[in-house]
Amino acid sequence: MRNVSNEPVRSLAAHYSVDPAVFDLARDGVFGRTWQFAGHVSSLEQSGNYFSFTIAGENLFCIRGEDGRLRTFDIQPQGYCLRHTAESQALDKMSYPIDPNANEHTGDVSTGYLWPCFSFQVYPGNTLNTYHWQPVDVDHVIVWCGWFTIDGAESEVIRKLAVQDRETTVEEDVRLVESAQRGMNSRAYSPGPLVIDPSGHGVNSEHALHTLQEWIREAVGE
Repeated sequence: MRNVSNEPVRSLAAHYSVDPAVFDLARDGVFGRTWQFAGHVSSLEQSGNYFSFTIAGENLFCIRGEDGRLRTFDIQPQGYCLRHTAESQALDKMSYPIDPNANEHTGDVSTGYLWPCFSFQVYPGNTLNTYHWQPVDVDHVIVWCGWFTIDGAESEVIRKLAVQDRETTVEEDVRLVESAQRGMNSRAYSPGPLVIDPSGHGVNSEHALHTLQEWIREAVGE
């Protein structure tokens, strides 16, 4: 993505995050027109299995019918995604054990984001976790974190890693997001500039964030 203007690219205005009217627009323009992650298929292994979930105030459920098919509600699918890759630190300095010879992707680090409320992270050692955001209202969201192993096998390493992530990264992110939300309610708030690499990539560039914010503007009709 290239910024051809001499003016800096700025972040979203505060009303996108704190105005209930914008949230109402998003319920139709975002959550009503996009694929949503409802849950994992392992919860619906047998006919008759079901689970309920809520998205932006809508109470819904998924069920596996007698014919084996999964059924939920009708939506108008619109697919956007972002992918980010990064370099891993030395594998022998990770906080959990890794077999460097397990396969060719052992050292891979990658992040995928499926618009609007789902992301996954691949860490060294073929470790996968997901984040699923369930919007409640303009000031509240529920975050579900999932950790996965090959064939769903029990792993003490992954369990410890999940606890470590919750007590460090997730805890820090929650505090930062809550603080930012409070700040956007201030009359003194002014959108700051985004750092955009002219090449459209780079680990220090916020071009992905800029793209996401453009999707938000489009979805609410602004």
